[in-house]
Amino acid sequence: MEKYNFIIAMVIILGVCGAGYVFAYLKKKGFKTGTVLDGAQTVAGDVGTAIRAAESLAPNNRTLNLLDTIDKIVYKSVMGTKQLYISSQLPADQRKDNAKKLISAGLKIANISETPSLDIFIDAVLEQTIYDSKTDTEKKVQEQNTLQTQITQLTTEKAQLQANNTELANKNVELTNKLNTVLSTIK
Repeated sequence: MEKYNFIIAMVIILGVCGAGYVFAYLKKKGFKTGTVLDGAQTVAGDVGTAIRAAESLAPNNRTLNLLDTIDKIVYKSVMGTKQLYISSQLPADQRKDNAKKLISAGLKIANISETPSLDIFIDAVLEQTIYDSKTDTEKKVQEQNTLQTQITQLTTEKAQLQANNTELANKNVELTNKLNTVLSTIK
């Protein structure tokens, strides 16, 4: 029976998280997902809710308890960092590093050893929590900055390609002239 409860809990967690990412991806790509997306983001935005729902099915599951603890540590670290930023005690570019430092301290307090796979999981939860904690204006500015950076990179690449194209066209003209000279000398 415990295996059955654990499987149901994992299906719930994966379903909630997966739906949230699918709707977020669709929204990012410009699809109008309307109120369904709002509802999915509300549910998927709080991974802790899904973990706690799974815990209710398997209350003494060590893995779920660990995930819940990590989720709480990440959430508290991000919110603490956000407060430092809001109160002008922390520059914007140091928020992620500060949150990571707080998460590491929280993991040490909870006697959770950091592993490479745990770091990957924490980075993913951290990114989601940071993104979810931003206002719509901050999200829009971030998207605009990302697009501007991409435009700048593409413009630079285009200029380099045009310069290479011009250089190759000049070499082509030079080689054509040499060929014509050789052909006229032979005749």
